[in-house]
Amino acid sequence: MPEIETDRLLLRMFSQSDLDELSRIYADADVMRYLSGSPLTREESADWLKYYLSGWAEYGFGWWAVILKDCGALIGHCGLQFITVTADVELSYGLAKAYWRKGLASEAARACLRFGFEQLELDRIFALADPANTGSHRVMQSVGMRYDRNEYYKDDRYEGDMVYYVISREDYQRDDSPYLMRAVAGDESHASFSGAFERRREESGIVRW
Repeated sequence: MPEIETDRLLLRMFSQSDLDELSRIYADADVMRYLSGSPLTREESADWLKYYLSGWAEYGFGWWAVILKDCGALIGHCGLQFITVTADVELSYGLAKAYWRKGLASEAARACLRFGFEQLELDRIFALADPANTGSHRVMQSVGMRYDRNEYYKDDRYEGDMVYYVISREDYQRDDSPYLMRAVAGDESHASFSGAFERRREESGIVRW
């Protein structure tokens, strides 16, 4: 199971012991405005944590806990996931409000893109944001993503109009920012990404560019 170290962050697997810190972050209405639409209860945060853990087991990739290296605090999540009912993959992130506007979301996003293109060998990666979420738009633009389209979106956690950004393998340019990926002990029975991707393509019957 991979974890990634950047200049200021450690992206590591979530664990059940993260629930207290995660639920405090997700109880903030400002943090959740564009992630779920409203603050989460502890029980709802537990459901999200279960989803994070199951993604790696089912697909061979997923979301990491974002840890601030200088103090060891859990400050949010980031990672990659399938866009609902498609075989497309999206970049997603969310940080506690105290860590906004510090370049940390962009730092985590760059690491996720590198992982997606270098380890998962994706051809393209999308990112979705509410039209009013200008902070998220700036993050996407800062890591080299471009506007693709506006589209209505619905899944189990969010529903509404979305702005889609995208970056292709050809357009992706790796920078010289610190990036160290290493394998750590974990569940060796987790799915391979390549197999999960092919299953997803077959199930969705949708392939977009």
